[in-house]
Amino acid sequence: MTSNGIALDEISVTSQSNVWLSVERGISIREMQIGDISILVDMGSDMHRESVYARMDYDLDKTTRIGLSVLASDDKLGIVAIFEGKIVGFFLGGVVEYFFGTDRMAYDLLLYVVPEMRGSAAAKMLIECYKTWAFAKGVTEVCAGVSAQEDNSRTYAFYRSMGFKECGRTFKWRPRDV
Repeated sequence: MTSNGIALDEISVTSQSNVWLSVERGISIREMQIGDISILVDMGSDMHRESVYARMDYDLDKTTRIGLSVLASDDKLGIVAIFEGKIVGFFLGGVVEYFFGTDRMAYDLLLYVVPEMRGSAAAKMLIECYKTWAFAKGVTEVCAGVSAQEDNSRTYAFYRSMGFKECGRTFKWRPRDV
């Protein structure tokens, strides 16, 4: 494709005025917009309820500020998956320098797809757009973390299918049962 786009398997990703677009099987990916934030905050609440963090608080104001900070930064990415006119998933992430040098890495903050769209192309498309965006930003590597569920085996398999290699684990210790 041209310098405006990168073909990724069956997904076509193009950039038009900093907007990454992808369309496959009726699902489209676009950059997050300010009008999406309240929807994403509500979806984030659903994600929180499904996760190992469900017994911790969920702060609507804080999550709204995070959404606004993503929109305000060239080094952060917010993208949404849309199916039949409705947001059915989203991804937030960014790029930072490693603490030990000036090389940059891409990190994910979260990936969420509504339960009824899991197994569709939505998560794959969001991650492909994230990877494409990250490499356009000149990163050395793209990272994705998995920590929201007790059993992450399906998510591990998903990331492996997307070309990611496992590197480390997340261990947690809580001083009290929250």
